[in-house]
Amino acid sequence: MKTKIKQVQQIVSLLKQNNIRHFVLSPGTRHVAFVHIVEMDPFFRCYSIVDERSAAFFALGLSEALDEPVGFACTSATASCNYMPAMKEAYERNIQLVALTSDKQRYQRFHGVSQVINQVDMFAPYCRYAVDLPEVNDSMDEWFCNRCINEALLEMDHHGRGPIQINFLEPSSIDELSIFYDGNMPVCRKINRIEDWSQINEWKNVLAAKKRILVVCGQYQEFTGCLRSSIRKFYEKYNCAVSFDAFSNVADKDFIQTMLLSITLNQKELLSLKPDLIITFGTKYFSDIVSRFAGMGIEHWEINFEGRIFDTSRSLTKIFEFTPEEFFDKVSYNITTNDKQYDKLWRALNESRDNSIDEFTNYYVAKKVLESLPEGSNVHASVLNSMKFTNMSKLPQNTIATGNNCADGIDGALSTFIGQAEVLDSLSLLVIGDLSYLYDLNAAIHDFKNNTRVLLINNFAGGEFHFNIGKKKISTLEQHIAAGHHTKIQDAISLSNFQYIAVHNKGELEEKLSLFLRESENPILMEVFTNPELDGSSLKKLIRNNIKMTPERLIAGFVNKFLDCRTKYAIKKFLHR
Repeated sequence: MKTKIKQVQQIVSLLKQNNIRHFVLSPGTRHVAFVHIVEMDPFFRCYSIVDERSAAFFALGLSEALDEPVGFACTSATASCNYMPAMKEAYERNIQLVALTSDKQRYQRFHGVSQVINQVDMFAPYCRYAVDLPEVNDSMDEWFCNRCINEALLEMDHHGRGPIQINFLEPSSIDELSIFYDGNMPVCRKINRIEDWSQINEWKNVLAAKKRILVVCGQYQEFTGCLRSSIRKFYEKYNCAVSFDAFSNVADKDFIQTMLLSITLNQKELLSLKPDLIITFGTKYFSDIVSRFAGMGIEHWEINFEGRIFDTSRSLTKIFEFTPEEFFDKVSYNITTNDKQYDKLWRALNESRDNSIDEFTNYYVAKKVLESLPEGSNVHASVLNSMKFTNMSKLPQNTIATGNNCADGIDGALSTFIGQAEVLDSLSLLVIGDLSYLYDLNAAIHDFKNNTRVLLINNFAGGEFHFNIGKKKISTLEQHIAAGHHTKIQDAISLSNFQYIAVHNKGELEEKLSLFLRESENPILMEVFTNPELDGSSLKKLIRNNIKMTPERLIAGFVNKFLDCRTKYAIKKFLHR
């Protein structure tokens, strides 16, 4: 027997895969589909308790006696409120309970609809994890629903035990709730968290059998070189390619910096590189390479010493709760050897891209300065373009690169950089734009150390908006969206002890670059003036020139250029019937 209601399919499948078989059920309408499925499935043992408060305490007793998770489910509104006393008791005593609270639609909340209250996170703070499942209308909703249930179930016994809540939205129609079909319920993806090494030989066998492993290195703060060595051991043993970005701090001659490649791969190239396993680590991958493979069903392992879920691929299956150094070191004790065939594919396509720039733009300036740094320097990239340009440049050996690229906001870059430079002795460079610097101007009231260098690229606007949007699309772009202005940072230089350098063209940059980067008794700020429209159009052209044209892309380009939005939508709808 099965139901077409996707939330119920996901919940039932993951309960079974996590061996949660005991369920205490109270009467009601909203959870009819779930109740009938579990009562008819011999895997589950169901108990009927009318009063929800008693049902939750009954489940608590079951869980304590069995030493395993026990669930309970009820209809919407105040029925769910009665679970609170038992949830509090379970939280204090580390007893595993699964509170399944069925709910009506989100748009019905707070509008006087019968049996609708706000059930989201209603048991806080006496709940280890709570999720509010989405209504499933498409594949993205289904993936998100699956991820949420996995997250909740994984936290029930992660570094301690306790209760969780899964709030799930059900259709408003009673007919839809009570329609069932012959056949088996689908098996949905289960994410496994691994916290010990007991299965290491099994992982090695899996790795050895793979022909196309893609290792994607995200932002990581390990500056001793140990992680680079660990990844190198892995690279030598298994059929893999290693993608990194500047903030990974693992640059190596055999690893591939994929920033430009990730945004210029056409569909044919992307499919030619499709891995059979993706391994990731780090707080964020600045390159879009994992996102480009998202939704293709590729097996994905995440290495995260906190055991957190980063499901960028939408197909994560394993979380290894280790440091990446530990993981790569231990699995690399193997007799296999990388045949380099997959690595050669990546390398050939990456080398076909040309990131050189000749026009005097913000990218030209940042690339020129970054690639001229002395070895062993420290770089902090402020936001957006600064981060992008840092990852499109080849940094000198042993450069350490950082940036606030997880929250990825305009605020605080200068302040963060000052804190870093204060305790470092090597040359420390901040790459920052005018708006970001002005936003954090209070931090400039400071006596900077003489190892401090600030490359301030001033195009009198938010340059990112001239790249992403441009004045051709919105003629008033600079009024509010890009925050156009006429301020020179030179006007505020007296706030600090900076030596000031101004640059307006290539010749001046060439002339003053050595002065900017050499040892000095004073910290130095170099303000470089560029044109925002040229900055945006030049970068667009560079990216466009690196996208290899296919017949499909030529047709898409024609459609995009000559047809209006309504016609394009109609064609898209027709093609996806």
